This record gives sequence, C-alpha cells and structure tokens, in this order.
Amino acid sequence: MECAYHPDREAVGECTSCQKPLCSDCEVTCNQCGLTFCQEHVESIGGKTLCRICALPIKQKKDLNWFQRHLNWTFFLVAIPIYLIVFGYVVVIGLAMKTGIACLITGALMIPLGLWILRQKHIKWWHVFYLLIPYFVGWIAFLYIANRSHWHESPEDGVL
Repeated sequence: MECAYHPDREAVGECTSCQKPLCSDCEVTCNQCGLTFCQEHVESIGGKTLCRICALPIKQKKDLNWFQRHLNWTFFLVAIPIYLIVFGYVVVIGLAMKTGIACLITGALMIPLGLWILRQKHIKWWHVFYLLIPYFVGWIAFLYIANRSHWHESPEDGVL
C-alpha cells in the first residue's frame, strides 16, 4: 500500500479519521489521545499537536469570556457588591428594622445569579436550593441576634 500524499513511498499506517494510507513523514500523532492522523485532521494549539476531537474543548474554552471561564469567582465578584449595596443602602437610610427586607431583596437578586451559574456548568436548576441553605442559616442568626435582648425582659403584667 502506498502513501496517499507520496505515491512513491510505502504506507506505514492510516489516518484514524479518513483512513488514508500514510507514510512515516505524513503520519501525525495526537499528543493527547495518541491516535494517528493526517495533516488535514490535526491542529496545533499551544505547541501541542491535537486531533480535532481533542482540540474542541480547548477551542470552546477560548470562546468563553472571563466570567464564563471563572464561574466561582463570578459568583463572589457579583454577590459581594450586591450585598454591600443593599445593606449599605439599609444602613444609610436608617432602616434598622427593615434589615429583613434587605435580606429578601438580596436573596431575590442572588437566585437568578445562581441559576445562571448552574446553567453555565450544566447542573440541574433545582441545585439552586443549595445556595439557599446559608441564606436561611443567616436568617436564623439574624433573628436570634435581633431578638435576644427581648428574652430577658419581663412582661409588663409580671407574668413570665
């Protein structure tokens, strides 16, 4: 059998994709999967020779913006300003009793962000409820701190 690109040379293998016979000069091995390909079916990415299947995730990742590539950092970089803005607004206008409303607003803003991140990671939408666990723990802690000063007061009528 002769090489598809050099008819005067003997073929030593064939391309995994197109099954063309290849000589030792035309044969290219993918650095990641180790399969043999012709020049038409390989790409050079970052100094590595990769087949199109192995190169696809790398090319797709290059197409993503920073926020999509770093989803965990995205959550914190967006969540922290949301919390600071909402709670800062509550403190500035003096709504100490309305801190619970600030918690609700913050939670309402965080759920869409959590859903977007889960969708980008291809995780089922109901996992957003895991994000609500610390939210509810925070609510319990807030209510405990806000009401603990009232526990030691005796009622006006003298009955405990």
